[in-house]
Amino acid sequence: MASKRFSEYRAIADRVTAGAYRSSFRYHDEQKLLLSVFFHVTCVAGLVSYYLPIAFKQDSPAQAPEKLYREKGLMVYLAVCVLAFLGLMFVQAPARYGCRSFRAGIHFGPGNNYLWFA
Repeated sequence: MASKRFSEYRAIADRVTAGAYRSSFRYHDEQKLLLSVFFHVTCVAGLVSYYLPIAFKQDSPAQAPEKLYREKGLMVYLAVCVLAFLGLMFVQAPARYGCRSFRAGIHFGPGNNYLWFA
């Protein structure tokens, strides 16, 4: 999805028009969108790096996914990812990004405090 947003932003090629098209484009630029793509790829690569060696085990849990819960490393990684996801969803944007990522004067009013409203 991040690469889709990056592609849309580049296709529009005008910050004001992009902001009118999608409100999140008022706060993001090409660099931030591209960095989010790399972040998501890194998270997926981490998951694959834990899962792929499981496939090489004798009587692998990859053959019976209902047994994957026995793989402690994978479960810890998934728990960290889920907790990070939930934490980032409900932490207010200024607390997450600090004042460097947002331009001065942007107000996060009632009902518009969370990431999915940006």
